[in-house]
Amino acid sequence: MKINKEILEICSKNLLIDFNEEEKEILYNELLKIVENMENIKSIDLTNVEPTDYLITKNNSFRKDDDNSYENNEHLKSLKDFKNNLLKV
Repeated sequence: MKINKEILEICSKNLLIDFNEEEKEILYNELLKIVENMENIKSIDLTNVEPTDYLITKNNSFRKDDDNSYENNEHLKSLKDFKNNLLKV
């Protein structure tokens, strides 16, 4: 893909963004670098590389979930307004 200043001008008009000349030059140079990097990435041979889901291993850093169900809790069953696993407040 080729980037030129005409394309940049068309994009800025379509996006309703006004750039001054200095900003246009900066944006143009940055876009050229991005396109150049994309071309470099395209040239990399990835035939023997297996795809990965995660680049880093994920560890659960949160606490372990405990089963704190109150269904079998005898203290709750002894409450006056506790019926069908519901407590009337």
